[in-house]
Amino acid sequence: MDWIAWIESFLPEFSARRLLIVGTLILTPILLALRFISQRFVPVEGGQYLDKQSLRGQAWSLLNNISLALMNALFWVVILGGVYNTLAVADQQDWFWRLPPADETWMAGWPLILQSLVVIALLDFKKYWAHRLMHSRLGWPIHALHHSDRHMNFATGLRIHFLEGIFRSLCAVTILGWLNLPVIPVAMGGIFILWYSCYLHSELPWTHGPVRRLLASPDYHRWHHADIPEAYGKNLCLVFPVFDIVFGTYYDPGPCRTPIGVKGMRDDFISGQAYPFIVAGKWISARFSRPKSEGRI
Repeated sequence: MDWIAWIESFLPEFSARRLLIVGTLILTPILLALRFISQRFVPVEGGQYLDKQSLRGQAWSLLNNISLALMNALFWVVILGGVYNTLAVADQQDWFWRLPPADETWMAGWPLILQSLVVIALLDFKKYWAHRLMHSRLGWPIHALHHSDRHMNFATGLRIHFLEGIFRSLCAVTILGWLNLPVIPVAMGGIFILWYSCYLHSELPWTHGPVRRLLASPDYHRWHHADIPEAYGKNLCLVFPVFDIVFGTYYDPGPCRTPIGVKGMRDDFISGQAYPFIVAGKWISARFSRPKSEGRI
């Protein structure tokens, strides 16, 4: 099993440079136009229409999200690039741990579209549980950066702490690597998940109507970001709400008009990067005593 090839197949989840360029030039005006049209009929943000204050908030959010994504991309290219090259060399040595070999042909006879759909479902299942761990007491200080955005847009999907990026990569490469899925459907599924995440975080009041239980919508995911206790840790799936329904994290009382964000946390990406280390410092300074709650989980 060439596990290095698996890491390469998942790189679209981490490196967002092309996505940032395309998104900035194309997605931003399209999604803002769609939001403007939608808000002529259905207000989204706390009942407010797309006014100048909201536009300033969107601009601030885009600046922070794109800056964070570029910083994360630089982190992966510069720092982890060296680690990647080291592991690639070590993979040629007999002492290095490898994924166990398995039959790589179990999906080979399926149509490519079916293979891709299965991979997307597996990726969403993996992301559901990784996301659920991020909402645990241990993972929340890292994941809080993602929720600190008070004006969701396509770039909010790229707003993650670099430690969360490492955690996601370990989950994806290890768990799905053992399944020995074909590389091409995995790459296609990874790209779809990335783009769908951008759509899901767009501040559009779309509920998907009669298929809202089959396919997650921007309004459904907005409840996940809503700053109310009833919604904390809910709607964790990215594509298929069935995982939330089956595992007890489904929450959809109707259109979401609730403000989003994290109380007591600034919405700039620099503060969010430092947040888990500040929490860890407080925990250590308390001499390993039981820490107080650092926000919602």
